[in-house]
Amino acid sequence: MAAVMSQETTKIERHFDVLRHNSDGGVLLGCSNLTGPIWGGSLYYYKSSENCFSNVACFDATIRLRDGICDGVWINEHTCLVGTDSGGLNICTLRDDFSVFELSYSHQEHDDRLVSVDVDCSKSKAISGSYDRCIKIWDLESHQCVQTYKAHTDHVFNVAFHPKQSDIFLSCSNDGRILTWDLRKPKPANCLDKSPLTTIPTSIAWQPESDHTVAIGDEVGSVVVTDTRISSSVDEILGQTGPLMSTPHNRQLHKLVFSPQTPTMLASLGDDCKVIVSSIEPNELKKVYESCHGDMVRGASWCPNTADSLYTCGWDSTVKCHNLNEVTNSTHMEVHAAE
Repeated sequence: MAAVMSQETTKIERHFDVLRHNSDGGVLLGCSNLTGPIWGGSLYYYKSSENCFSNVACFDATIRLRDGICDGVWINEHTCLVGTDSGGLNICTLRDDFSVFELSYSHQEHDDRLVSVDVDCSKSKAISGSYDRCIKIWDLESHQCVQTYKAHTDHVFNVAFHPKQSDIFLSCSNDGRILTWDLRKPKPANCLDKSPLTTIPTSIAWQPESDHTVAIGDEVGSVVVTDTRISSSVDEILGQTGPLMSTPHNRQLHKLVFSPQTPTMLASLGDDCKVIVSSIEPNELKKVYESCHGDMVRGASWCPNTADSLYTCGWDSTVKCHNLNEVTNSTHMEVHAAE
């Protein structure tokens, strides 16, 4: 059995749903118990990637929440925003030299699962997307919901702020649409052309430092990299014959994560248990790395301190570290939760 820190005797929940690095290299791991009569979840903090992946049970701080964890994002190096399966939005803060997690805010504003959260580049507001079909805008200073949008007609799967503009974000839904939002406009939402995709989009991601390039994943495992400037010539914008498309997965794609250090590297996580990294080439999306978990893959984060190191977690109670420094000789190590 793996060693546990002396101040805690917590058994890690089985389903690993969220994995995020903060700017200091610390790791947030969100886990849920999704079996039996009582569902619940916990957050675990590790001061470094090495601490997390050498022994997943040896965390530096933890906090138990009443509901399952769906998504999470760092607001700053010591405060995170978490969405739960009850529709709740939670803000948790690390205290005492990152050794104690405190719940500083909790409110159930959504009427169904809150499956996606994001924070804008100015760290002043957040967005949340839910199965209740609503998107909500939050003021992070007052911790208040300041606007609710009901533009989608089915479950919202993913919301993502623009990397450089705090009033622009994307959303995708089970209604088959991807919407581009500009909060400065009286009618902020416009439908994005998702072609050549013809299926339901399930994940979206902005390319880091890019003004217009986005990646879209769908229900059959396809990925498209395209441009949001739908009124311009695609050839002129992208310098190629059109959007790039590949189908690296054979089941629904759950999450897309660009590498901040190498923005042409795109990780995709699927319900087929695969972790795939594709390179954005001038005329193709080229698969350069593939690994797998024993169950569906749910969380991923590129380490800010180590170039081209990708960390993933899944419902197999496993965290993996993938080294892509030399993708032709890529290796990975894995650490399982304590039994």
